[in-house]
Amino acid sequence: MKNKLTFIAKSSLGGIFVSLFFLAYTYLNKTINLQAVSRNTIAIMFFLGILFFYQFYRIKKFVYISFFLLFMCICLSFSYFIIFKSMPISLVFFVGLSIYFIYKVGDYLFDIDDVAYLRIMTKLLFFNESYIYNLAWKYYNEGNYNRSIKILKKCRSNNSYFLLANNYEQNNEYEKAIELYTKILLNDKNERSEILYNRGAKYKKLGKYDEAINDFIACINCQKPEPKAYIALGVIKDELGEYEEAKKYFLKGSSFDNMLDEYIPEKYKM
Repeated sequence: MKNKLTFIAKSSLGGIFVSLFFLAYTYLNKTINLQAVSRNTIAIMFFLGILFFYQFYRIKKFVYISFFLLFMCICLSFSYFIIFKSMPISLVFFVGLSIYFIYKVGDYLFDIDDVAYLRIMTKLLFFNESYIYNLAWKYYNEGNYNRSIKILKKCRSNNSYFLLANNYEQNNEYEKAIELYTKILLNDKNERSEILYNRGAKYKKLGKYDEAINDFIACINCQKPEPKAYIALGVIKDELGEYEEAKKYFLKGSSFDNMLDEYIPEKYKM
């Protein structure tokens, strides 16, 4: 991969020198004109854009310079067409590749969850939930739950509902989290043990033990049960004074995952 990046960067540097050479050649032969200057300027901007990205992609300000140069390459190419009423094959080539590399730059900024880029794209492509979701996830990880909630309200996918529910949990707004978990379960007919467990945990937080027990039982009856649901059931049964039932659930949960032993009260440990 590193060799590939080095090759692209060196090729771009070569393209810049070739463009500068042609500019110097036309100047020395007194054949330089506005069209020649425009074509070579566009070529230089194109190769510089690629060079900045593939050589300095770890420095975000250079990635943005790359994005700007490639975008300007496209704009200047169309301006050339409007002014001179023609579009040389070389400019068609630069426009096509500029669009491709802008897409690659955008992909990179999306993958690293760059906040500035995601903010811009959520404004331009407000109908594309992937940008909104990634920006909301970034805010969630930073602990900015209110900001994350604000932008997630525009989304309608199950993944967005799940992240929004997690934000509400962090704000102790359990009723709203429950509403979202219920929406997910209604939208998705597949077994969702994690959602059932999370909703049950929120019901327990609100002291609604009957609803919590129903969700935890539904969770452990799933094809892929959530082991934590056994422990949660054990805790509820212990609080209700049903000690034999509690012991049964604690033992079952521990048999699935012994890392859960820390959540089992000492009196139930052998």
